[in-house]
Amino acid sequence: MINPYRLNDSAFYRLYLRLRHPQHLQQKLREQAFYAQLIAANGGGTVFDIGANCGQKAAQFRGCARRVICVEPDPSAIEQLRARFGHRNDVAIVHGGVGAEAGQATFYRLGPASPLNTFSRQWSDAQAGASTESSVAIVTLDQLIASHGLPSYIKIDVEGYELEALQGLHQPIRALSFECNLQQFRQQTLDCIARLASLQPGLFNHCLSEPPSGFASDRWLTADEMIAIVAEADHDYAEIYFQASGVS
Repeated sequence: MINPYRLNDSAFYRLYLRLRHPQHLQQKLREQAFYAQLIAANGGGTVFDIGANCGQKAAQFRGCARRVICVEPDPSAIEQLRARFGHRNDVAIVHGGVGAEAGQATFYRLGPASPLNTFSRQWSDAQAGASTESSVAIVTLDQLIASHGLPSYIKIDVEGYELEALQGLHQPIRALSFECNLQQFRQQTLDCIARLASLQPGLFNHCLSEPPSGFASDRWLTADEMIAIVAEADHDYAEIYFQASGVS
């Protein structure tokens, strides 16, 4: 199948950006440098891309990790992932979702490969468009670690289902991030921070832009400090980062 993203991964496209859209190229390079530093600080190994969509982040992770595990429930996005990375030995593609327990869950699909697709009924109800529902297989983060080893970094972008994904994790990790939509899911975000803090000693930081190019805080924060920031935030979007204690 024709994949619109394959060209974006090529050296030809990067040359095109350098000549015609240098600011966009610089943004992509800043994003890659951000992830490269984070992943290298935590071992430079495997990355779990939970909610991989069509592989926009996985393409960045490939440049700075030994292996990327893409987990995606939407069948249209899975087709794009297979067309984009199916020939790559350093990318594995898992068709399913991540939740608190293995089994099946209702997936709310607002459109083919839409980044707004979700397992969260609350999120789906808040979107303007109607969704279709289907039953999709769920695995846990613990199961993914058992299958693929301890990752250097876990990225979670699951539109309101972040807490459920973290509830399937019961062991120490190196680094993890999750997207939060603060006004609607503020309490879930606070619960996610508390969940991570209960698993192991660690510190937090956050980004306020997508794609990320740097942290909002010039130092890593305690769980209580991160909770205070989230509780008082008046913006809608943030990405919360967790890193095990002892990582510089």
